Amino acid sequence: MTTREDLILRGIRKERLLRQLRELEQLINGSTVSFRALFAGEDGLPDLGRLEQTVGELTRNYELFRKPAGIQSAIGEEDVTRDLEREESLMTGQDRRMVETFFYCMLRLLADSPWFDGTVGELLLYARLAENSRPGDVLEDEIYLDDEDAVFTAARERKDFFLVCDAAFEKLGRENILRTVPENIREMFAAGRKPGPSERVWVVTPRPDDEERDAAELSVWSDRFAQLQRFCGAYLSFRKNWFAQGHFPEDFAETVRKAVDLWLGENRLNHFSDDAVYFSTQNLLTQALDRAARLIAEETVAPRRRTRKLPGGGVL
Repeated sequence: MTTREDLILRGIRKERLLRQLRELEQLINGSTVSFRALFAGEDGLPDLGRLEQTVGELTRNYELFRKPAGIQSAIGEEDVTRDLEREESLMTGQDRRMVETFFYCMLRLLADSPWFDGTVGELLLYARLAENSRPGDVLEDEIYLDDEDAVFTAARERKDFFLVCDAAFEKLGRENILRTVPENIREMFAAGRKPGPSERVWVVTPRPDDEERDAAELSVWSDRFAQLQRFCGAYLSFRKNWFAQGHFPEDFAETVRKAVDLWLGENRLNHFSDDAVYFSTQNLLTQALDRAARLIAEETVAPRRRTRKLPGGGVL
């Protein structure tokens, strides 16, 4: 007879197995690659020259997949290069600037900030989250979270591209982000009153010791942050374009994923093309699959008696 304990155990084991398979895929496809490690300079600070180069490479790759051939089919790296030379981009200048500044802001914070571990996977996640953002919701959050500490806490507790960039901008630029929003737009969304928290806002009141730790960490981070005007300017440029359009370019997150995947391959960071890694992993999985199949077959022919240990040492 199946018991509630059996159902719980099956669910736990299934989730654990699926999680391990996801982790294996992420390890091989490059999602666990650390931008923090890639961009680390000899002094321990980000190599901003390499970071800027990567922003340019990712933006170029993004544009490749907004060309007819890039949209219609999967294309190899050699074909991609020829396509770039042959076809006109479908992206507008405004779209390109928005994409470029998104990549810059994300990579700059992934390379060194308190809010991220710094992985490729986080870049892809925040692209998906950002794509679903709406100007009205973002402004409502910013109007409600008009206290600097509230912005920092919300950015730490909830994954959100705008919250994180707002927190960084306010700490580095020493200016409330709402002051950069034109008066007529603020009035349009505020409607003359301070709204309550939207469904997107999740504010957790930190304990005093957490506040002290966060304040110390942010202070050290902001003091060592190089080219803060570059970051603040890029984020303001991004916001200007995004609010003007009211949305991200079509298929934004999926195109970011393709651009990043191409970049990982170009830099030998996606190991699906690494024969040693791929075939070794495939052999191990095949062995595990064969072993599981044999055990299941044996169990089907001659079911083993399942036993459970009782508190007194006996079995059931």
